[in-house]
Amino acid sequence: MDKPLLWALELQQGKSMEQIVAAVIGGLLAAGAGVLLQSTQERKRIKGLKQSLVRAIQDDLSLAVTLYDKIIDEWDKSQIVWFNTVNELLESRLTVINNRDYLVLFDDDDFRLKVFKYYNKSFQQLSTLQNSQQQKYNIESKFNEIVRDVKMKDARLGHEKAVETAISLMPNENQNLRFINASLPENIGKIKDLKVEAKEILACLTDLKL
Repeated sequence: MDKPLLWALELQQGKSMEQIVAAVIGGLLAAGAGVLLQSTQERKRIKGLKQSLVRAIQDDLSLAVTLYDKIIDEWDKSQIVWFNTVNELLESRLTVINNRDYLVLFDDDDFRLKVFKYYNKSFQQLSTLQNSQQQKYNIESKFNEIVRDVKMKDARLGHEKAVETAISLMPNENQNLRFINASLPENIGKIKDLKVEAKEILACLTDLKL
């Protein structure tokens, strides 16, 4: 083969190899940059999720502390658990509950466990208060109806006799009412404990590492 032609062919092959190597290196660099970018974006996304959950917990617990005081105050004044206050407590936590899966993103095991236990315990306690008050309403309503019926059937009976008759006609309900009346003050006391736990979690949030 003619020497100039051979030299040109070798030069062309050399350039092709250089281009291949450059392309490979460029591809590796681009892939590395892409992975780094994705990793950075993922870290930002996770941090954003954690920040959003922390804000939701802060908002909920700040309101909860106030509403716990309101439940206690209402009970002290009326011996009644007001549904509106309890419902407001349960509704205020919906953002936290709906995003509770993101708790696994936090590295602090104690924090995760504390938050999980608080929301589980407080839901059970608030539900118990609601159910007890509702049962109390139902039993007392039925009792008052029976007292009225007894009086209507025998106008000669006084109120005390009508009450005694009504009690004798609903022994199971009367026993249940006694239990509810005895347990409600105890359950109100547990609300004070929930308030303490809510404040402890709020204090933890200020030092929590995201």
